[in-house]
Parts: sequence; C-alpha cells; structure tokens
Amino acid sequence: MAVMPDTDPDNVKLNDYKMMPGSLTARVAVLLLIIFFIPIVLTGVAIEAGMLLPGRNVYLAIPIFLLPLLVPFSRLIAHYIINKDLILIQKFCEQVRLGNYQHSFDLPNQKEDEDDFIHLLRNLTWMARSIEAQNNMQKARYFGLQSNLAYMQYQAFSDGLTGLYNRRYLENYIKSCRGNIPHRLISMIYIDCDKFKRVNDTLGHEAGDKVLLWLANCIREASRSEKDIPLRLGGDEFAMLVMDADNDEAGKVAERINKIYHQGETHGTTLSIGIANIDCNNGTNWDDINQLSREADEQAYKSKRAGGNRITMKGEIVRGNHKKKRARNSLDYSDADRLTSIPNRYAAREKFNQSIEKIANNSNRLCLLFVDLDGFAAVNQSYGSHVGDQYLQHLVKSVGSTLRTEDSIYRIGGDKFVIIIEAIKERKDAPPLAVKISEALHQPASIEGSRIVTASSMSILVVPDDGDDFDELSGYAADLIAKAKEGGINNFCFFDPDMTRMANEMITMITRYRPAILPEQMEVNLQPKMDARAEKIVGAEVVLRWNHMIKKKA
Repeated sequence: MAVMPDTDPDNVKLNDYKMMPGSLTARVAVLLLIIFFIPIVLTGVAIEAGMLLPGRNVYLAIPIFLLPLLVPFSRLIAHYIINKDLILIQKFCEQVRLGNYQHSFDLPNQKEDEDDFIHLLRNLTWMARSIEAQNNMQKARYFGLQSNLAYMQYQAFSDGLTGLYNRRYLENYIKSCRGNIPHRLISMIYIDCDKFKRVNDTLGHEAGDKVLLWLANCIREASRSEKDIPLRLGGDEFAMLVMDADNDEAGKVAERINKIYHQGETHGTTLSIGIANIDCNNGTNWDDINQLSREADEQAYKSKRAGGNRITMKGEIVRGNHKKKRARNSLDYSDADRLTSIPNRYAAREKFNQSIEKIANNSNRLCLLFVDLDGFAAVNQSYGSHVGDQYLQHLVKSVGSTLRTEDSIYRIGGDKFVIIIEAIKERKDAPPLAVKISEALHQPASIEGSRIVTASSMSILVVPDDGDDFDELSGYAADLIAKAKEGGINNFCFFDPDMTRMANEMITMITRYRPAILPEQMEVNLQPKMDARAEKIVGAEVVLRWNHMIKKKA
C-alpha cells in the first residue's frame, strides 16, 4: 500500500483502491442495454433480414422467450458492478477505524460537474487525511507531555547545580523499595567539604560553585556502576549509596573520591568522609536507611572534629591524610579577606593553633571574642551595599586601633568577626577587654553624608577553660551569640553566667555615662574633711555626682 503524501487529496492520485470506470448512472445504463435492448435489437434485425418468420425459424425466437430467465443473472451482474466499489469503501472505512490512514482511492482530478459517487469517495479520502492529522497532533502532544513529565521529575529529584540526585530522590527511592530489598549489603559514604565557607567568603560564590561541581564530578567518576547512587544532600554535604559493599569496599570508593578530588582546583578545601553500612540479610528494612544516613553523618562529623581530610567508620579514623605544617611569613590571597584586607577564618584557625602552643608553656590564657553586628543588614538595605562595605572597613580600623601588637582581628564571614587576644592571666580579665572593643565598635561613622552606627552581640570564650578546638569553639560561639541576641542588642554572653552578668553591667554603665556628659547631668562638689576632735577643717575632696533620671544620684 502506498504512503500518503502531505498534500491536498483533491489533486492526488494514489493506487490503493482502483474503482470501476464510469459513474453509477452510466453503469446502470450499460447494464440495461445489455439485458434488454441488445436482445430486442437482435430480434428486430433477424425479422428484417427474413431470418425470423412466423412459423419458421422459431429457434431464433428462443432468446426472446429466455429473456425473463436473464433477470436473475442480470441481477447478479448488477450486484457485482455496483457493490464492488462498495466493498472497497467498506474495506477503506475498516482500515481507518483500525487507525491505518495510509489508504486512498485512485481518483481523477476534480471537476466542477463531478459525479456524486466520485465526490463521496474524494470526501472519504479527505476525512481519512484529517483524522490522520489530528491523530498525529495528539501523539505529538502526548509525547510532549511525557517529555515535560520526565523533565519535571528530573528537576524534582536532582540538584539544580550539580545534577546529582537530591534528598527527595533518596526518600522516594527508599519508599519504592520497601518490602523488596534487592541488595545484600548497603553502605553509605557521607562527604562534608572542609573549609568550604572560606572559599565563598574570600573568592565568592562562583568559585564555591566550581568546587561543588568538581566534587560532584569526582563522586560520579568514583562510582563503580549504575547501582551506586550519588547524592547532594544540601550545601557542601554529599553522599553515595554503595550497593552490595561492606566497609572495606566502601572505603576504597571513598579513597578514590578523595584522591580524584585533590587532583583538581580545590582552593585549599579538603573532605571529611564518614562510612556506615547495614546488612539486609539480618532483617533490615528500608526504614533503617534513615538511621544509616545519621550514622554516616556522625562518622563524617568525627572526621571533621579530628581535623578534616579523613575517612572514618565505626568511630575510628581508618584513613587520613595529615597535612604538613608550613610556615607563613605573610598572608597570601587565600588567607586574606578581599574587602577589609584583614585575615579571614582560615588564617584565624592557624593563629589560634599557634597561640595554643604558646600558652601551653605557661599559665596564661587565650581569649576569643566573636562579634556579630546587630542591624547591619538594615544599613545595606537603606544606604546600599557599597556604604555597608565602607562601614565594615571603618569598624575594622576602629577596632584595630584598640588592639595590642600581639592581638588580631579576623573576618570570618559577612558581618561576623573574631578577635584573638593573647596572654590574659585570669578569666575576669576578659570582660574589660570586651567592653573596650565594644566601645570601638559603636563609634559612629560618617559615610557619604550619612551618620551610621550599629550595635553588636558578642560571645566570649577563654582557652583552654572552654575548649581547645577552633571549630568546636566557633560552634559554641554561635550558640552564645544567639542567646545574647535573645536579651536584646549590645549584649555579651560567656560560658560562665557570672562573667556574662559582669560584662553586661559594665557595658550598661558605660552606655549610660556617655550621654550623661552632654546634658550636664554630671556635677562637681567640693566636700570638706573634718577633724572631729579638733573640730576644724583639715582638708577637702572633690566628688563627681551623676544626676541620673532613674537612679537619681550615683
């Protein structure tokens, strides 16, 4: 059968069904001519020629008498002539009903006075073409919907940046496999990128995204087969489900990830990797995957606590790459904050480790002041980020002018800073230092004609009393600052509640003293000293009195 071309059927000739020539009227006329007129004409010719005379040559009249017998035979001939095309039409309609539209009739070019029967056949052909076009359109829409559905599923179950599966995919995969565990052993490799925030803070988010993309490619390359499922769980945390693998096999995969990762541009970042596994032959169900994820996460956290760049399983560090210490005479680009030109978090950690070694040989302590500016976001929103940047530069200079040579300030991200103060004798020495720095932070700045001042919340930790791990202390500091903010702005928070109260009382007193000078709330009184025995004045003292609106006299 011929394939239908994409043209107008009115002017097309195809060879599927060949119709009998002539219109239906012409065919009936020819049939009547054959059945009735030809015998009569032959009889008349025979009589005229003398071949058929009454009483003679009677056998020649036999056809005339047999004419009624020709009617049934003529009917069969008529049925064949007329119904042959009807049978073809029936077959054509049947093929269209079955969805096969590649059939047509062999029709002449259309004329103005076209026979009705031919016109009917032409309309049937056009109908088939229209149905085929609509069917093709519906198929195109169906495949388009399927494609859109597949793309939506891909977006829902994959990470937009790296293309790896996301946490939602993991949850869906767990649900789909409930009651049908296709693997004997399942291990999870949990990967946390160390020092990743430093990359974002110093080099920008574009460099951070490149690090994440590189790590995702390393995980893909290290996977053994399509059975392994690489995942990005969020931020700088990744994972991989390794099927039919014990700890040793999963450890080899983790080592391969770590090795490939360090062959690229990592900007000084490392990987903390944790491994855990479950045995599905011991009655484990897929609900335990959540516990598996938590266990692997815990192992990765232990790697990070141990200094990072390690692989741990079952609570023990089994593989590690210990970085050699290297001396630094000056800050390179990766250790300096681009905006303020002061050291960043990475340099703060190194300074902390060096200071720890110093105080280990004496009884001195180390003080860490973590500063979080209150209301700095409002400065950016009201005056623009360029003004906010200038204000941060002003604060750094203001605080730096109050520090000793051995003390230093570091920007650890956004509006957050840490100040390392060396060689304090006792814990009680920390609050006065914090108050001094707080005063420097609250100095107003005039930038582009605007007077800008912000408050700050501070957490104060003393080393080694409160700990000796920089990352751990940073976590404590974040909790303490959150607690300080609960009490309002310009608050301090220590591990020790008494120290917290002392520092807050000092800063409150200073805050009240400063405005007392301007409205002349302070007055000087000369108070005599009397000798009670001699009953005479032997001297005098000057007393400064504060006429406080609330406390009256102080």
